[in-house]
Amino acid sequence: AIHLYLTIRHINLSFNYFGNFYRIIVYIQVAYLIADDKTKEREFGNLLKIQDNYPKYVISMNPMLRPQNYEGIKHLTLRQSLMSDSL
Repeated sequence: AIHLYLTIRHINLSFNYFGNFYRIIVYIQVAYLIADDKTKEREFGNLLKIQDNYPKYVISMNPMLRPQNYEGIKHLTLRQSLMSDSL
């Protein structure tokens, strides 16, 4: 069974989803577009503040021009996340 919890605030940080997949915790931040550095800092920043080793992902409609990994947080396009067998 897959459980997704919509979370507005967690440890005074705002992010979209906290998922518990078969006892594996993942953090997922969803953004429409990441068009500039300010948006990138906002979307990745809250996940960077979480000090644990669980996987963290940012999903958006557009690919980033830089590498798909930003300080340990993986960036996926919506298409990649839907086509992937696992996050």
